[in-house]
Amino acid sequence: MKYQVDIKFAEKERARRVISRSNSRVTGKYPGLKSRRMHYWESSLERDAFMLLDVSTEVISFDEQPVTLYYGIGKKLRHYPDVLVSYPNRQVFVEIKTDQEALTKEIVTRTAYLVPALARHGYGYRIWTESQIRDRSFRLANLRFLLRFGRSEVELTRFEWLRLQFKKNPLQWKQVVGHPTDKSKLAALCRLILEGRLRIDLMRPIFPESLVYVERM
Repeated sequence: MKYQVDIKFAEKERARRVISRSNSRVTGKYPGLKSRRMHYWESSLERDAFMLLDVSTEVISFDEQPVTLYYGIGKKLRHYPDVLVSYPNRQVFVEIKTDQEALTKEIVTRTAYLVPALARHGYGYRIWTESQIRDRSFRLANLRFLLRFGRSEVELTRFEWLRLQFKKNPLQWKQVVGHPTDKSKLAALCRLILEGRLRIDLMRPIFPESLVYVERM
């Protein structure tokens, strides 16, 4: 089978408008840590996906609604992938769908066509489902907490203090932030976890006794 796809990158930030006054659905903006700009989302599921991409140490960058894809033989069909995710050695178009949407004939057929078609151009293509994004762990709740306090960059003096505290040994959360909690230490700890310099088990609730490990300082 011959697969054809034309990729037209947006002249501005997005290939189509996400937020408008006439929207009947809930939309919003996510302030990206990596990009230092607002990312526009069309559903709370997209917003949650953006959070996961933003804090993933494997992801270099991500851009929402970056291209228009014209695919098919004869009559061209049009598709706007939700996100283009850039990794160190590859780029992948990602479509974010509920589990039910991912199983529809339209999505299954389109995905089966675009995976080999885009591979010819050096791109990956995948569906990211709600059950994968919103698993039953505490990951998203923990990320919301970390992002709430960890958006400010760590001052050099605070960074050096934390580096000396760890010395490659894990510490309990309460040992770092103190009791009562020092907000400046809390902010620095959250930021360094988001940056991947420190590590904590995001799949479990964060307790005062939770261990924080040195990843790279």
